[in-house]
Amino acid sequence: MDKCAFCTEIKGRAIEEGKYSVVFLSNPRLTTGHLLIVPKRHVQIFSDLKNKEILEIFKYLAKYQDKVL
Repeated sequence: MDKCAFCTEIKGRAIEEGKYSVVFLSNPRLTTGHLLIVPKRHVQIFSDLKNKEILEIFKYLAKYQDKVL
């Protein structure tokens, strides 16, 4: 991938980091509590992710869906 925007955005802003993905606050924040969950591995489309990567992303979705950060 050329010039990944997420790789440069994550530095110092990670809320949580797993083996396959990272959770961090967006900048600028579109709304209170807005965060991003991105895979560590670069893929073109979501369906290119492996099941273990998708499971971790959905684990974080479930964990943070009702939290305001």
